[in-house]
Amino acid sequence: MNKRFLAGLGLAVAFGAACTSAPAPTLSTGLAQPAPTIPPPTATPQPTPTPFLTPQELALAALSPTLPPPTLTPSPTATVDDPLWEDRTPGVERREIVVEEPYSGVLVKVYMVRLDPALIDFKVHYEPGKANTISGWQADTDALVVVNGGFFDEKFRTQGLAFVDGREYGEPIVKEDRIGIAGIFGVKDGAVSIVPFGRQPPPPGTFDFDYATEAYPMLLMPGGLPAYGEETGHAAERTVVAIDRSGRVIFMVIRADLFTLFGLSNMLAELDELDLEIALNLDGGKSSGMEVWAGPEHTHWNAKSVLPIAIAAYPKEGVSVVPRVDVTPVLK
Repeated sequence: MNKRFLAGLGLAVAFGAACTSAPAPTLSTGLAQPAPTIPPPTATPQPTPTPFLTPQELALAALSPTLPPPTLTPSPTATVDDPLWEDRTPGVERREIVVEEPYSGVLVKVYMVRLDPALIDFKVHYEPGKANTISGWQADTDALVVVNGGFFDEKFRTQGLAFVDGREYGEPIVKEDRIGIAGIFGVKDGAVSIVPFGRQPPPPGTFDFDYATEAYPMLLMPGGLPAYGEETGHAAERTVVAIDRSGRVIFMVIRADLFTLFGLSNMLAELDELDLEIALNLDGGKSSGMEVWAGPEHTHWNAKSVLPIAIAAYPKEGVSVVPRVDVTPVLK
């Protein structure tokens, strides 16, 4: 049981099984054959390699200039309904939890939306030099969910790579002395992935996304392993995009400026009930915000600044949605 998770709003919370990662394959050795006339043993077929990085590979990825292979979203699988997640419309669930900040012991509320890629499409919206509020992005796109994307400069240009309709913008994040490593939330042919890469920027043309936004740093590496290894003491409001082991995308917003990146990385790794596979920190601080308008839900976690980059979620073609209730959004 995750000791740092505290049940909020009077609900009794049942913890899921602790996150585990598949053990790395072991190598076998044998003695040389005493006589050449004895045929060698038949080779045992090796299992198909896991698509995720081993802990050793993760350590190398953080130091190596080479790019690790993309971490593709697992195919969504049938899951048992979780009463702690509120269904808002097909493919969209919402939940609030209260967690304990690892070092101060302060209780912090986390707002979450869980989206099923089998029913939901994702797009990144960006046009250099133009910005909008979270509510403005939602009004312009008519999306079910809008969340802030990656980093940008004072002229509203992306700081990092961005892909819109297959067109690439910006340059990779370069910070030689950074503690963690950057990553990309990307969509290709409807498949969603979070791709980590090393300290050195990838060569031009490395990625092929329909939609994507680069951000920094990775919070969980494949297998749910903590990805940020040093405490800096800098706390801020946070926005997170994660993928769980069933392939669902989870957006999280933490409105209190209490979590450092190190504390957030470790908190997510220990939050077993979410069964997270990988997670990326999006732009936080004044940019942190999210709007949900799905069925009866119209809730607005307002960012304190206008944003040139947004991630939006839409129902897939043919998916019936719960009719919206046209009411003023509840501000959080």
